[in-house]
Amino acid sequence: MSKKINLIIICVISFFYLFLRIYNLESLITFHLDQGLQLNEAHQMIQNRHINLVGPMVTTKIFEGRGFFIGPFYTYSLAFLGIISQWNPLVVTFLLIIIEYLSLLLFINWLYKKNNKIPINILFIVIATTPFLIEHSRFFWNPHFLLPLSYLLIYFLENKKYFLSAIILGLGFSFHYSAVLWGFPILYYLIKNHEKIKKYLIFIPGFLIGDLPFFIFEIKHNFYNIRTMFLVFTNTNKAGEMSPYYFVFPFAAFIIFFLLKTYYINKKIFYSLIFIIISFNIFYKIKLQEKIPIGMPKGWNYIVQNKIKNKITEKCPLNYNIATTISGDTRAYDMRYLLTTAKCPPMSVHDYPNSETIFLIAPSDRPPENESVWEISSFKPFKVTSKEIINDDIIFYRLDKE
Repeated sequence: MSKKINLIIICVISFFYLFLRIYNLESLITFHLDQGLQLNEAHQMIQNRHINLVGPMVTTKIFEGRGFFIGPFYTYSLAFLGIISQWNPLVVTFLLIIIEYLSLLLFINWLYKKNNKIPINILFIVIATTPFLIEHSRFFWNPHFLLPLSYLLIYFLENKKYFLSAIILGLGFSFHYSAVLWGFPILYYLIKNHEKIKKYLIFIPGFLIGDLPFFIFEIKHNFYNIRTMFLVFTNTNKAGEMSPYYFVFPFAAFIIFFLLKTYYINKKIFYSLIFIIISFNIFYKIKLQEKIPIGMPKGWNYIVQNKIKNKITEKCPLNYNIATTISGDTRAYDMRYLLTTAKCPPMSVHDYPNSETIFLIAPSDRPPENESVWEISSFKPFKVTSKEIINDDIIFYRLDKE
């Protein structure tokens, strides 16, 4: 295959890769609890000019109100992207799509140097069209950063740059604890290459350097996170749950690399595996009948969020708060972020009883008069000053203290 023809193929695949992720992005972006909360933490860090040593709390692993935190590099990354995008979540998401694409392109270019281009292009097509990866590229989330980091990890392992591999392991652990699963392929490379014990030991200082701020925090706070992890994982059944992304994002690049190696061992097995993956993707796509952003309530998207933000900021009231009953995010962290960066911040999440006005985003079957969630019940007595039907699923209320 000539370089010119392969370049055309890469350009075509790249077009579909980007088109499938960027087309109609504003209505398909996921911007909800995690995104609003974590981008707000990055924004506050910059506003306060104080560098955090840890990142967001792991909200799915809490015992008796005590939780542990991931490393700070996710917050640093969001802060960097937030500054570039002027804190626009849509632009942050777009930039991450581009970063993910460029990291994949560099990985593919490296693979081209030692391998047949045909299987690499087939794998590129599979990655470009996999619905799960397309969906997840439309929002920022800390496990997603493991994918571009794993490209670097494979490159360093293949070139026996173990100290750099250890630093990448530490960085990955800073973004999401599932990076610990990289220990299996790392161990495989060390055993395969018959490395001496000193090569194993080099991973200790490299790992510490890769997540250095986190370990500084641990030393300063009597190893709070390590003790809390032990407490949580030994006292809750929930700690044992394993979600698909625990495996997809740490191992996706390694699966690509494994499939490429399979091509040279047995082409029939390679094409059979590709057929299975494509079949699964088709089944997964058929199952996705409604175009609802992943993790978002029905009728709730970034366009609607900005519509409501504009209604509130048009005449930004004093001493107001905001709540929602369309999902478990009753304190509306997504809207809090949008309103704060629009210079119309609501009162604290602890100040609902002291507010003079509450804007409520609710489903049609949950009128505020009958609402039992603390954010609204603690505000009683109140009157419904205005009610606006946003769409078939969402009603926007203004409640004022009587």
